[in-house]
Amino acid sequence: MSDKIKLLIKAPTNDFSGYATVARNLVLELAKMDKFDLYLEDIVWINSGNVELQSVDQQILNDLRGKQLGNPAETVLVHFSIATEFFGDQSPFKKTIGCTMMETDKVAQYWAHKCNQMDAIFVPSTFNLASFMQSNVVKPIRIIPFGL
Repeated sequence: MSDKIKLLIKAPTNDFSGYATVARNLVLELAKMDKFDLYLEDIVWINSGNVELQSVDQQILNDLRGKQLGNPAETVLVHFSIATEFFGDQSPFKKTIGCTMMETDKVAQYWAHKCNQMDAIFVPSTFNLASFMQSNVVKPIRIIPFGL
């Protein structure tokens, strides 16, 4: 049995969207770190096309997609998506973390509601931290900047 934290990343990773680009790079870097028992569940958004990757990166993602998760109650979910897709209050997972962003100074009430169903929220900037707090997101919010 592994001492690594069991981590499921649920994210778009195979298309051209900004979310997919960031999520894909996050998953690949986490896999290279080898500090987590890592799993991947792809989110497929409206047909934005499939991105072509280097074969080594494609193989890493395919291997993570093919792993059988097992008991979700032993797993931390990082749901990397728009907040309207979060399902924290109905989650079978040990912990749920929403990783999201919005390019406005306040998020819609429904976004805030969905964020508040998660155990924590990751955002990429102090701007997002302020806008989510101003929108009554009361769950812990942490800034996880995107890489350069």
